[in-house]
Amino acid sequence: MLAGCGHTIRVGASRTLHVALSEYRIVPDTVRAYAGTLTITALNIGTQTHNFVVSLGNFNENKPLYLAPGASGTITVDLAPGHYMLRSTNIDDQALGLWGTLDVVAVRHG
Repeated sequence: MLAGCGHTIRVGASRTLHVALSEYRIVPDTVRAYAGTLTITALNIGTQTHNFVVSLGNFNENKPLYLAPGASGTITVDLAPGHYMLRSTNIDDQALGLWGTLDVVAVRHG
């Protein structure tokens, strides 16, 4: 599922998130999910090579996923509750807007 800016995308029961990277943005840029395993597929729709990581503070939850123009890749991360960044580790990418947020909340019981 890809969507535009302006609202929060919620990860559904499939526990799968699809994101698109370009110069210089990520879509969707605001995501909410329950804690646990999450599969993320990233597609580079831009004209430059980008990478993709999920970060909490200074810690990356995955090795950077490098994506040439037109390429896609998939990562699986196990996330505890917290406020994560979806981002490129290229400093220029972040400064120009290639980042988003992923709010992970505790799993509901009952």
